[in-house]
Amino acid sequence: YFVLNPGSGRWALVDNIKPLDKMFYAKIVCPHDIAVGDSLYIRYDLVDKKTRQYLSKLREAGVINRRQQYQFEIKPKELDIVISTACNMACKYCYEGDMKQVPINLDAVNTTVTKLINKFPSISRILFFGGEPLLSMYEIMDLVYHPLIQIKEKHIQTNLTLLNEEIAKFLKFHKFKIGVSLDGKKKHNRLRVFKNGNPSYEKVMKNIELLKKHGLGFGLLSVLHKYNIKFYDAMKWVEEIGAGSIHFNIEWGKYKATPNQMFNFFKQAFEDYVNNDYNFRYSTLIWMIEGLLVDPSERSLMCSRNPCGAGTAHIAVNPDGTVSPCPELWFIKSDVEHMIYDFRDVYCLFKDQVCKDNPYRNMAVCCPGKNYYVNKDMRKPVKEMKEFHDLIYPWLANKLINDKNYLKVFKKWKSRPVQITRVK
Repeated sequence: YFVLNPGSGRWALVDNIKPLDKMFYAKIVCPHDIAVGDSLYIRYDLVDKKTRQYLSKLREAGVINRRQQYQFEIKPKELDIVISTACNMACKYCYEGDMKQVPINLDAVNTTVTKLINKFPSISRILFFGGEPLLSMYEIMDLVYHPLIQIKEKHIQTNLTLLNEEIAKFLKFHKFKIGVSLDGKKKHNRLRVFKNGNPSYEKVMKNIELLKKHGLGFGLLSVLHKYNIKFYDAMKWVEEIGAGSIHFNIEWGKYKATPNQMFNFFKQAFEDYVNNDYNFRYSTLIWMIEGLLVDPSERSLMCSRNPCGAGTAHIAVNPDGTVSPCPELWFIKSDVEHMIYDFRDVYCLFKDQVCKDNPYRNMAVCCPGKNYYVNKDMRKPVKEMKEFHDLIYPWLANKLINDKNYLKVFKKWKSRPVQITRVK
């Protein structure tokens, strides 16, 4: 049995009653011993009858209580609804283009979402995802007006090319937060094309103006690749088009830049952002600083927690009504009744094996989904990702120590109050 105190990080492995008894009296002396006063978190579903009886005695003695018995806990805050895997575009770096197109089963999705909302009152945020979600506006409306009516925080990630007046009014009425996929200026956006090969930039920019007309704010989600890696005036451009935030996802596949190119891009972008009074949130920088300063459980980005929140703080619903730990892990499927068992196995894999040799694992976005996309193995890290982390994190740590503007910007733009715990 694995016994853990998440607060202190102390742990022990035991195989019978006696070690538990010794731990209770704090007689074991080793670096990872359980100390007097520690909470014992027991994986209750794996213990035998005698151990359960012993645990009952510990509860009666006030050493542990039912909340302190460790069971794999799913307590999601965010529900991602992959409303469709279909898309009206053919972005050249998009792995979803290789996925089998799954037609939406609205009844199944409705049933699954209803079960999840009822089962987990902790869910407070919804994200509609794709594919391209605006292809499925009828289904989105149906879900918003029925099982999701009580969820106040609603997000949608879209390429924006299908936006029209009716959709804009709907998004405005329901106070959607909108993420727009766009890789930069026209010359940087060359990989984001329609299925006939035509560019999408002009259409997206036109619909950004439609968002502004209806008073809808938006953030940008950009993919960093070899064709926009020299986009050195990115911060100025974000300010000019009126976005409220920008985050750069890194392309690790066919169109990837080199780790040194990525390092030079972020280094220049960070310096530009920190030394100028821009009126938007540079989420990439904020999340990286969180990785250095903030306890993993307190980080605002689920992906930068260790292990990540996939399947625990975050659940995805697929178009066929099945559930996955997150949209990046669409190939791991379960249902509401059995996901606690299926996701527990995935969680243990993430905790013990994913990117275990990466020294920045505890602070970096070491995504098992990205590992699978590149290497077809969730446990095998992306080589270039580690090389990039080896460059960017020591540099950023040095900046936090020697340039007060970095911490000033972080405090201004962090998304919620957090306890700053360390500089590694």
